[in-house]
Amino acid sequence: MQRLQNKVALVTAAASGIGRATALRFAAEGAQVVALDQSAEGLAKTVALITAAGGQALAVTADITQAAAARAAVEQALAAWGRLDVVFNGVGASGRRYGDGPVDECSEEGWDWTLAVNLTSIF
Repeated sequence: MQRLQNKVALVTAAASGIGRATALRFAAEGAQVVALDQSAEGLAKTVALITAAGGQALAVTADITQAAAARAAVEQALAAWGRLDVVFNGVGASGRRYGDGPVDECSEEGWDWTLAVNLTSIF
């Protein structure tokens, strides 16, 4: 069953893990997928997997913690397929970039980065 036939879906964190799995599933369900991530290499693999299976995908490399980059990604989806029906926000971070540990040991930079990834990017 093609539950997403003729739908356009934007998937963040599509270069690996849950984001890639979601992009592949959406494509298998008939969606044209806008695969978004910071990793151009990972996105290339995701898009290759989708197209090899007969699907359609567009890779958009962007840091969506930056509002302008997020807007540009949506604009690319609209330019490619004229609409956007589904958004899957798969991006997330635990702070490991700055070292795990008790919250009182978290740097301000680590806190800001984690909020930017987990909250601001979704907004």
